[in-house]
Amino acid sequence: MPDIHAKLSPSSAHRWLHCNAALAAEQFEPNKTTSYAEEGITAHHLAETILRNRLKPRSKASPVPQVSQEMVDKVGEYVEAVWTLAQQPGAILLVEQKCDFSHIVGIPNQFGTSDAVIILGDELQIHDLKYGYEKVDAFENPQLMLYALGALEQVSLIADIHRVRMFIHQPRINNLSEYECSVQNLEEFGQNVKAIAADVLQLADDAGKNGPDVIPASAYQPGEKTCRWCKRRGKCQAQAEYVAAALINDFSEIADPPPLKDALTTAHQKLAESDGKWLGETLPLIDHIESWCKSVRSAAFNLLQNGHSVSGYKLVQGKQGNRSWSSEEEAIALLKDQFRYKKEEVYTFKVISPAQAEKLIKKAKPRRWAQVEAIITRPDGKPAMVPEADPKPALIINPVNDFDDIEAAESLIYGASR
Repeated sequence: MPDIHAKLSPSSAHRWLHCNAALAAEQFEPNKTTSYAEEGITAHHLAETILRNRLKPRSKASPVPQVSQEMVDKVGEYVEAVWTLAQQPGAILLVEQKCDFSHIVGIPNQFGTSDAVIILGDELQIHDLKYGYEKVDAFENPQLMLYALGALEQVSLIADIHRVRMFIHQPRINNLSEYECSVQNLEEFGQNVKAIAADVLQLADDAGKNGPDVIPASAYQPGEKTCRWCKRRGKCQAQAEYVAAALINDFSEIADPPPLKDALTTAHQKLAESDGKWLGETLPLIDHIESWCKSVRSAAFNLLQNGHSVSGYKLVQGKQGNRSWSSEEEAIALLKDQFRYKKEEVYTFKVISPAQAEKLIKKAKPRRWAQVEAIITRPDGKPAMVPEADPKPALIINPVNDFDDIEAAESLIYGASR
């Protein structure tokens, strides 16, 4: 059985704290990585390298990973934010700090690594860099609170901490989320975690010895956040029932769902009769339902690709990709030199994009960039629906004036004939 203790990590705390079965069920799934995860690891490595070199400048800087200019710029924003806070008088900065919270859960070897910890007088700061595009809130974030509990124990010998501030930095979406809590509130959270962690680990231990079938249905608590990054998503019966209930019966649990055709008919009827209140209550689950659908397709594809069967489905050769020259040099020699086609017949020319021009000119020739920028145009973005908590100002839509405009236009067009 895998080391279940190592899996009780702060980064997945939102999952195992709310769905007690998650850790037990996930241990039977293989560990997979994605290009997004690799990108995040690289961004964290870059941030760590820069901060460590600033803390202790060396004659020969430590190796820096190969990164894009965008990553340099965005990670730089996080570094500057942390570095500015760490420059206050008396501040102590700890980079990639191991935060051991074993004493909280009563189980050894339970820890996580905080991207940055700052001790400033009686204040403890926890900083977490997230390089993705999905907005994350620091408010009562269990990952950061577990880091804080671990760090609190470690710094207690050198500082008398009275308050804790936790930060989530998301430079790619310009989001800096902050949450402050007292040490007492943090310790109360720790007590709740202790009780839950014991049950979670016991379930994982039982399942590891006797198989996943021993996990009781009551231990599963599917939901948008708990299922989002779970290794079992798309293959979990509890998640499937949750999605079915959401679709079929106005997001309430049902025991015996009708056939899918009837369910969709009911859903369409309810949608036709819907109002703003119902839609507002329904929208939060749409992302979860869509994510579940994608996960089911992915799980089925992976089974087929690994030589297993999926009832009613098979793998076939997909559509061929776009044609390309196996060698552009040979193509040029054949078309231009041997067949004597003209240069303009063989080559296509296209002016570089504004984004490419910015990389070419902005830093090297800022005055020239000002001239180039003056001839760049950009259409307004299309209206987008977001939660009310989004910081962007709401569009002012006045349907009364819109109807007035239509009536005025109709009057001009049809007035003479009416």
